[in-house]
Amino acid sequence: MKLTSALLALLSLLTTALALPQASPPYPGTTPAPWPTLNRTTPYFNLVTSVRNISPTNFGFTNLYLHAYHSGAGLNDAVLLADRTRAARGFLNGTYAVFNLGGPFSYGMRTGYVPYGSWGPAYLNAGTGERGFAISDGRFVRVDGNFGGWMGIVCDWWRNVPQLFMR
Repeated sequence: MKLTSALLALLSLLTTALALPQASPPYPGTTPAPWPTLNRTTPYFNLVTSVRNISPTNFGFTNLYLHAYHSGAGLNDAVLLADRTRAARGFLNGTYAVFNLGGPFSYGMRTGYVPYGSWGPAYLNAGTGERGFAISDGRFVRVDGNFGGWMGIVCDWWRNVPQLFMR
């Protein structure tokens, strides 16, 4: 079997590309920042909703578990579903809330800012997320002064399932 000249040229380019040296750091004398070391400071947990003042209109929003709704490369909206078996399993790394979504990366909790709004969405994005979370009296809370509680059971927002929002 004879190789055509175009195929030989392509193979030549591929071997050349594989032989190129690795890219250097962005600035001479520096090394890329290492992936942060994760140190679990709490037992693993699952976040589950508990509705205050249950009524006929909000009864279906109790016992929902935190899940990730894929919205882009390494990006997920925090949603609430009844499926406990595939729920996001988390732990605290200091005050970072880190979740295992079944892949090779860790996913950290982040909260979104909505200008002039009184609530913003929660996300589970690749990485360690943002600091400022704790478990207090069995509740998952933000420890900064701007936390007004969680609301995820009020409406099905962008994803047509209940989403987690911070007040």
